[in-house]
Amino acid sequence: MRTVEVGDRPSRSMFSGAAVARMDSIHDQSSEHDPWRSWLRQFLCIFVAALAATYLFVIVIDPFSTGRLALTQHIDRNSGNQFLSKVGLVRDPQFDGAIFGSSIAGALDPSHIGQLTDRNMVQLSFYGVKPKNTLIVARAYDRHHRGSATLQIFILDFMWCDQHFLSQSIFPDWLYEDSPLGEYLSRMFNPEAFSLAVRRIGMWLGLAEPQLPADGFAPILPRHFDEQVARRALLATKPETDGLAPAAPFPAIDELASHLTALDSRSSVLLVSLPIFVNALPPDGSAAALRVAACKERISSVAEQRPKTAYLDLQLDNAMARDVDGYSDWVHVRGSVARLVEAEIGRAAIRSSLPADDRSVVELRDSRP
Repeated sequence: MRTVEVGDRPSRSMFSGAAVARMDSIHDQSSEHDPWRSWLRQFLCIFVAALAATYLFVIVIDPFSTGRLALTQHIDRNSGNQFLSKVGLVRDPQFDGAIFGSSIAGALDPSHIGQLTDRNMVQLSFYGVKPKNTLIVARAYDRHHRGSATLQIFILDFMWCDQHFLSQSIFPDWLYEDSPLGEYLSRMFNPEAFSLAVRRIGMWLGLAEPQLPADGFAPILPRHFDEQVARRALLATKPETDGLAPAAPFPAIDELASHLTALDSRSSVLLVSLPIFVNALPPDGSAAALRVAACKERISSVAEQRPKTAYLDLQLDNAMARDVDGYSDWVHVRGSVARLVEAEIGRAAIRSSLPADDRSVVELRDSRP
């Protein structure tokens, strides 16, 4: 056997066998992992393809009936969430009149107002919305009814008199606005959209029912509503006395004025202040009363600046304000008061369509005993 002396340089042949053995071992281990790598690649490809197919399915089924990139322009009321179910109603061509507002307008029956005005009315008020959201819905309705002589009824609550242009953050403005296509596509990829897309297929197959009446009228009473409890609460109501300065700005009403200016000149508009329970009316001379008066004056001014526009002021101390059974709380009308309000709105809406210059403000006479 040859002894390797210190300093001798080992020959290549001395390690060639060991090196080959190690390389063979590495090759064998790599071969063992190849099936796993192949399976992982296949899994990722299938997953991405399924995700893309699901996304395409949601877009073309159009679960909210927006009509964008959809297989059909048919309108379905597919969700129990009114924010989502009324998306299609704003573009429904059968409705030549609409009611806009927050929850205070929810008890107003569009079919009753429609009978009085010879219009096909849709209820486009929403529980929990604020002025900015209401105007977004109104602009969407007008965008889809351009070229038509519509009747637009705005039910204005106390938030329209605020010094800030208030908005409800959870309202899906992007579904009602003419949002950029990229934003629309990015927001449509969510579990609720997929669930409602599947449900819409069920509606087409006769396996699911619409979640909302065709005219959007679905009044909601407070959960566990009790008439006697409501009556006691109403009678115990105390009026607000503090308020913003009368000269403070009215940005929501300014935005409303801009919207009205952009409407088709043939369209009629009615601005309405609904009655509130008499105990909630601010006392004469209080800061709250002065602010309310300034707000009403601003609304009246907006109505006067546009033809075929009227302001119906029902927020007075009158018989409707004193009907304790006509409210679910101090600001939400129901039952008999709601029916009286509908009648007043019907009459005022007809009057607003007349061109006479001296009919831009309509008031219900104070029926105080």
